[in-house]
Amino acid sequence: MVILKRNAQVSETFKLGKEKISVNFDAMKIVREFGEKYKTLAEAEKKAIEAVGTKNSEKIFEAYGEAIFEIMDLFFGKEIRERIVAYYENNYIDMTQIIVPYITNNLLPKVSKILTAQRDMLAKTYGA
Repeated sequence: MVILKRNAQVSETFKLGKEKISVNFDAMKIVREFGEKYKTLAEAEKKAIEAVGTKNSEKIFEAYGEAIFEIMDLFFGKEIRERIVAYYENNYIDMTQIIVPYITNNLLPKVSKILTAQRDMLAKTYGA
């Protein structure tokens, strides 16, 4: 019998105040979509840094915030992202200082580990 599997899922639980939140996401979907979203975030961050203290920088900071939201939506989904924003009471600076390192230090390594395992399996299967 052949067992068909779906792409590897990443499961993570974290506390948001007193509430435990569980997230599950498809590691391969993250790999496909993260690069472009991260590029957008990096460009928006650069523009935001350059705009600090200048006039009419509101739209630049909005674009930066939207780029962060897109990364959060990718990992957590919109509903959980909205709960996180509500928890931080729209204090985006505090939220970003916690959430971005959480994504880069905790979630991305899990995705990377799955991606490496997938590559190793394909190399073994197809002799590459």
